[in-house]
Amino acid sequence: MKCLRFKPFMAVLAAIFGWFSTPTMSVAVPAPRKPVEVVQPDGSVLSVFKAGDEFLHVAFSSEGYTLKADNQGIYRYAIHNEIGQLVAGPVKALAQPATDPSTVAYLQTLQKRLLPSNKQRQAALKARMSRANAEPSQLRAASGSFEHILLNHATRSGENKSLVILVNFKDQFFSNESPNTAFSNLLNQSGYNLGNHIGSVKDYFSQNSNGAYSPDFVVVGPVTLANNYAYYGANNPDDNDNDIRAREMVREACLAAANLVDFAQFDSDNNGTVDNVYVFYAGKGEADGGDANTIWPHSYSLGNLSLLIDGKKVNTYACSAELKGNGQMTGIGVFTHEYGHVLGLPDMYDVDYDQYNGDSFDVDTWSLMAQGAYNGGGAIPAGLTLLERYLIGWATPQELAAPSSQELQPLITSNQGFIIKTDNQGEFFLLENRQNLSGTFDQALSHHGLLVYHIDMRSNATTTVNYYGETYTWTFEKLWQYNMVNAIASHQCADIIEADNEQVINTGYNYSVYLNSLKGDPFPGVTNVTSITPETFPSLATWSGKALDKPLTVIREEGTNILFNFMGGTTFMETPRIKSATDIYPFSFVVSWQPVIGATNYLLDVFTLEINGQDSIKHYVDGYEERVIKDTLLTIVVPNELTGYYYQVRSTNGYSISASSPIMSLTTTNSQAKALEPTFINAFGFTANWNALPWATGYYLTLYEVTDIEGSEWMTPISDYIHYFTADTSLSLIELDNDRTYAYIVQGTTGTSTGTASDRIYVSTLPADSVHTFLRNGVLYFRGIDKDSPIKLIDLSGKTVQISNDSTFIPNVRGFFLAEIRLQGRKRILKVLID
Repeated sequence: MKCLRFKPFMAVLAAIFGWFSTPTMSVAVPAPRKPVEVVQPDGSVLSVFKAGDEFLHVAFSSEGYTLKADNQGIYRYAIHNEIGQLVAGPVKALAQPATDPSTVAYLQTLQKRLLPSNKQRQAALKARMSRANAEPSQLRAASGSFEHILLNHATRSGENKSLVILVNFKDQFFSNESPNTAFSNLLNQSGYNLGNHIGSVKDYFSQNSNGAYSPDFVVVGPVTLANNYAYYGANNPDDNDNDIRAREMVREACLAAANLVDFAQFDSDNNGTVDNVYVFYAGKGEADGGDANTIWPHSYSLGNLSLLIDGKKVNTYACSAELKGNGQMTGIGVFTHEYGHVLGLPDMYDVDYDQYNGDSFDVDTWSLMAQGAYNGGGAIPAGLTLLERYLIGWATPQELAAPSSQELQPLITSNQGFIIKTDNQGEFFLLENRQNLSGTFDQALSHHGLLVYHIDMRSNATTTVNYYGETYTWTFEKLWQYNMVNAIASHQCADIIEADNEQVINTGYNYSVYLNSLKGDPFPGVTNVTSITPETFPSLATWSGKALDKPLTVIREEGTNILFNFMGGTTFMETPRIKSATDIYPFSFVVSWQPVIGATNYLLDVFTLEINGQDSIKHYVDGYEERVIKDTLLTIVVPNELTGYYYQVRSTNGYSISASSPIMSLTTTNSQAKALEPTFINAFGFTANWNALPWATGYYLTLYEVTDIEGSEWMTPISDYIHYFTADTSLSLIELDNDRTYAYIVQGTTGTSTGTASDRIYVSTLPADSVHTFLRNGVLYFRGIDKDSPIKLIDLSGKTVQISNDSTFIPNVRGFFLAEIRLQGRKRILKVLID
């Protein structure tokens, strides 16, 4: 089957499908995301960009026109036929079409980037889905945390044997004079170093499993098949251009090898089925520059062509080509990718690219199960990610849950990483340190640093996608089972959180720009991004948008290690050096301390102490128990004067808290104001004075009239001057009675607390030589009249209408009246208007 045919990625599905009696979905490696050269039958060379996988794939010219090979293997400019299918058109594709006027004229009538029909796309999708739905009980029967989403159940530990068959075609033979030796070395030789390699396939899996898995590849052949390669690899137009008889190639190869090796030794779990058969076929593969009649590397199952050899069923297989696009012997990259499928790993690239729902900026060259299979020209594939190791049981990430300062060694040498869980089962973040260390399989990575992955495997959350007229609703767990982990661009299930927040999509013709953009993926990376918090962008947040208050800060590289603080780190916070209180007043005082490096806040306690025998009981001042303060100085407001108060402080960075400082104490001062002698005394008033209080925001004055009743002093408050507020230290009192004795007291206030009253100050108003009369709020006032003399109100007819023995009273009449009063012992008549 072909689509984006670099079928190593199909290995897993093939391995899985091997359980069934009929063929099911296969998996493959992606086509290289850069132009490859293909040779036309006439010897001319085209630069072609291929996209897709074994289920659906297309090829584009360097000018962006879609290409299709005809039944002679000639690449032509593609068109849509009368039913909308993508087919080869009448005009042959040229390396330099601009040099041929007729081709230029023809291309002006074509639309660029023509895609397969909706029917073809639906068929590809349903093929991918069929595998996951076919036999879930068999596929997911094994124990393990992730067996329910892995593509295959396989032995992943020890030194189990794996069969590899070399295949010649009738018209295509291995170019190497000793292919068996060459491929045995490629697969098994320790330290294999030909063609830019730094190790064999066996070295790769041993290093990436931390020694847990060291497969032994038994190479047989070459065996020569009965037909030309086109018989097996020609594109089938009735089946999405999948290879027409690829399964027959594998079946014939197994039958030919039956007399060369005992198949029974390749059933590691003794379940009656050969674990996997891998076929290297002579020549090139279609995904990497081979002509349209070559086979696309893939993994699949024989289905109804399965065999019984040496008492073992032979069903699942994977295959890839002898040669790379440049004609050199293949590297280990494609094989390790396909064998990753055999182990159960899904593809981590966007398997449908932009054909349905956008082109995902996936894990790319960081992952063997994406473009990382091609790192180092295919000779130095990317080491397995922490996720891939976690899936197949080769690593267990350490959970980060509490504040800590962490140092993370390179994944490729330590097999260590971290997991940050969310409240959602199946949604979490993974942290790994990737370093392009010489001599390791991460050597060819584009950059280095901390990679943060957002993983979504939820079985209780769904997404709805429209695939060309048909709507599907899947759980995110189901996307893993369908091998569509990162197929939905808007919701990738294994998504790298790019430190630089940049996503440059590789079009095949911006390759250098695209590769350079990958250097911004890790932290701190080329853009020196040193934190990821709820406030940064990007941030750690669930797919529901809920930010995780679990920040990573101070991310840095020291040598090849990554250091960072999680939730502020575990650096012990220094205890603040507290100072003695200042500005101590009756109801306030100021506390302060030296700043602490790294502190974001301080926690302050202010309290009184109750001594109960040998015990001391703290009574916190309201609002001052672990009060959060950003500054290192604060004015404390307390309720009581002349009281002993205590305080202590701790520093915090939001996660760690220091020990408490020593307890400091103080006693608030006396709040009593000092009233001074009055000034500007006259018959109707005077000015009261007092000293300023440094803590007071204002003062309350209360005025009393003092009378002597049978030898006792009576204090009657004057209603206009009860708790009269002023911000000044003096107050003019007016409209008082003449020849009276008054007393006043003053109290300082903060607005919330009021101090003790001052001592009373006495003052007597002077005798009056005139009378002041006024009406206020319905009360009639006579100021200046003789003390204790009656007041008569007389109407204009001479009739007395009201008599008062008080100089202040409420009249019960209205209008013009005469008032009879006494001033300095003499009777006087005044006119008054009462309205």
